Amino acid sequence: MLHLLCFTVTWIAILGFLWSTFVSFKKGVTHVKTLHQIPCARCQFFTGSYYLKCTIHPQIALTEEALSCTDYCERCDRNSYSSARSH
Repeated sequence: MLHLLCFTVTWIAILGFLWSTFVSFKKGVTHVKTLHQIPCARCQFFTGSYYLKCTIHPQIALTEEALSCTDYCERCDRNSYSSARSH
């Protein structure tokens, strides 16, 4: 009887660990997908500097709050700009 109880408790603990690992992995993937949607790196106001990441909203740059940034302005390609000026 004691063997059956130990066997059952062990398998419940193993299944609980596997379920917890699966749920944590799923939450992590969802969070990473959200972070990849942050548009700051493609914004013309993004400096890339450690000290001042964004000239308009430095407090929310590269955070999830930046997903709803109203001042986002897509950076133009510098190569296409310089080639257009030379013609």
